Amino acid sequence: MRSVNPFKIIAAVEEYYHLPKGSIVKHNRSRTRVRARAVSVRLCRQLTDFTYSELGEFFERDHSSLQHLNNKASKLLNVCKEIGEEILTKL
Repeated sequence: MRSVNPFKIIAAVEEYYHLPKGSIVKHNRSRTRVRARAVSVRLCRQLTDFTYSELGEFFERDHSSLQHLNNKASKLLNVCKEIGEEILTKL
């Protein structure tokens, strides 16, 4: 199931949100970066078989922070499915 890796997902989300490369994983709490990070975590959970702990290494966060982001993005993507679909086309 790991045909898409977290690096590709992060890069696609950064492109979608017009963020500089590597900005999703930095410890920045701006609304845009937090939303982009949440979407990245959600897509990583859906498209890979990485655990939260394993993803924590990519996002430089602990597993509980990633769980929170995943829940946040789940709500966002349920409301606005176009975001996820457009990002998936970039993978």
